[in-house]
Amino acid sequence: MPKVEINYRTCTKTGQCYYLHSEAFRRRADDHPEPTAAAFPSDQREALDEAADLCPTESITIVDD
Repeated sequence: MPKVEINYRTCTKTGQCYYLHSEAFRRRADDHPEPTAAAFPSDQREALDEAADLCPTESITIVDD
């Protein structure tokens, strides 16, 4: 099951991940994104990869558990 790691030191809070994939990301009160789950079903891997690929600061990493 894929997991999401976010580097909050490099994240600039553009929000692309939660705007494009609200099933996998949500906005925290401080405007940083966070995953909506600790791990995701394999069928969401494509959406997670797209969010990581589109992140302008490359702050999202997808890891397989």
